[in-house]
Amino acid sequence: MNFNLPFPIDLEAQWLKPSELSIADPNISDWLFHTESLTERLVAHTKRFTLQLIGEQSGFAQLHEMALLSDDPQELDPQSWICREVLLLGDNQPWVFARSIIPAELWQDSFNDLHTQPLGQRLFTDPRFQRQPFEVSHLLVPNPIFEKLSLGTDSELWARRSIFLFNQYKMLVCEVFLPDSPIFSPMIEK
Repeated sequence: MNFNLPFPIDLEAQWLKPSELSIADPNISDWLFHTESLTERLVAHTKRFTLQLIGEQSGFAQLHEMALLSDDPQELDPQSWICREVLLLGDNQPWVFARSIIPAELWQDSFNDLHTQPLGQRLFTDPRFQRQPFEVSHLLVPNPIFEKLSLGTDSELWARRSIFLFNQYKMLVCEVFLPDSPIFSPMIEK
């Protein structure tokens, strides 16, 4: 199934350190702070895992994203960064919206051939990528992402983001857990 979505979707969120937010549901907390590959964990919950590429292009990084990744004012040019947005699907249902901001130089060296391969397959098979601590966000209507992803107004979403270090590079990976995601319905992993 192919979902016709605009690119870029973007992501507006108030990001908090885990200690600044109380999460009552242990299943949600477990998914948000799981440090291993999200892709592998999703695969364990589905018979058919697929990735839909929404878009990948320079020029769409937001100022606050670039500033998080670089202190150099010359690197605050959106053309210096690749924005990649994807949907991760389990059994044809969208489970996760992911937005990554990757330095253009690193993209050309390591990621320009990803296409419909999950970014996590590269990040978690190469020990040179080091994940930094998570930040989390609880997204509620009227956040614009609900309309852009055609989600119901009674939905709630949880999101997480972290920076990955690789040599002199930093890249940002944000993941939004969508209403059909296993984060909202405890399941036994295969």
